[in-house]
Amino acid sequence: ITLQVDEWHLNPASGHFYTQVENLTWPEAEAYAVRLGGHLVTINDQAEESWLGSTFGIASQFIGFNDLASDGTWIWSSGEPTAR
Repeated sequence: ITLQVDEWHLNPASGHFYTQVENLTWPEAEAYAVRLGGHLVTINDQAEESWLGSTFGIASQFIGFNDLASDGTWIWSSGEPTAR
């Protein structure tokens, strides 16, 4: 696997750092994020979604929202609660 990592970006509103990694499947990307001490992004509000879009663009990106454990039951890979 050829791994290309973008530079790290700090979201001043959340205090979290983000980067973009290419050439990985969703499970590989989540495992890589966990090895770094995090998870694929959990989007908590519109401001964070807007910041992500302006920082990384609107191209197709992996996020931590998934239904791997139970088809149709969506959760964040970080374990954070989902909005209802």
